[in-house]
Amino acid sequence: MGRFTLSDNAKVDAKIQEDIHFIVNKILEEIDPVAIILAGSFGRGEGRVVVRGETIEPQNDYDILIVSKTKPRIPVSVLAKSLSSGVRLPVDLALKHPDRISGSPLTLLNLDLAYGAQVMWGESSVIQKFPRYEAKNLPKSEALLLLFHRVEGLLTALDSKALEIPELPNVYLSTQLFHYWVAVGQALLILNGQYDVSYKECQKRLKNLPVSSQKMAMAFDQKLGRGMPMLFTIQDFRRDLEEITNAFWLVLQTCYGLENPEPFSLLQAWEKDNTFVNFSAKVKWIIACLQNPTLAIRHRFSKQKLYAEFPKTLFSFESSIAWEKKRAQVVCDFGWVK
Repeated sequence: MGRFTLSDNAKVDAKIQEDIHFIVNKILEEIDPVAIILAGSFGRGEGRVVVRGETIEPQNDYDILIVSKTKPRIPVSVLAKSLSSGVRLPVDLALKHPDRISGSPLTLLNLDLAYGAQVMWGESSVIQKFPRYEAKNLPKSEALLLLFHRVEGLLTALDSKALEIPELPNVYLSTQLFHYWVAVGQALLILNGQYDVSYKECQKRLKNLPVSSQKMAMAFDQKLGRGMPMLFTIQDFRRDLEEITNAFWLVLQTCYGLENPEPFSLLQAWEKDNTFVNFSAKVKWIIACLQNPTLAIRHRFSKQKLYAEFPKTLFSFESSIAWEKKRAQVVCDFGWVK
């Protein structure tokens, strides 16, 4: 097992270290930080790489937290884009003031930083300042926010280009499907008080839950770099859509203790939960797309629009009038208003 992955190939660690060295040096050109922390899969030592002969291709994003008392000289988004171009992989940057670390709330991100991250530059003691929460106390909101984030990502894979050749293996769709099934497993573990920051440990604990499935096990294997990378097509997505949807309902059913989860009852439970007061519109659209697959497949998604003003820019309708007509139809179809 290496420092950044489960591989014992020294060249793999060297490649990751080379990328991190580039990222750290570029950050130091723009800011005077207290520390630079590597989080996510590579920070936990579970990053995924593909080795093809002498070529080593990291597959995960680089999740970087900059601990600093000052802001970079350029916007964080601009710096992240520059770093991503340099290493040819997405680099997610976050900025945190050192005085705010000890008061960090219990979230998946802060749990990951406390137990599954590495200081790549600066004060090594910074990580010890993150509160040592117990994972079993994670709020249910973390399970649901994780799930809905991954559902959004999955829906973005249903773009017009992919739909033109439904039998063509789709790398982006495959990645989003793996993210989704891992998120389902993690969400169920959170709701059962069994979550762990390690993918490897999560996969082991899932076997003890009655709801564990082959899809979840396969997705964790892919995330951990076990076996050859698998690719799926839009045809595969359509074939598995019922199973994908059932897993989605299972998480919400587990969260709210509903015996027969129907869209309307789930939405009522969601909207009574004050934690999610700002997400109800987003949830309605996602549930609509999952409950009626043709809705998702029929319309062209835009990733940029999806994460912008939601839900009015979710679909690329020609005008606001067209959007209002479609929204009214969807709402009526799913019984949210009589």
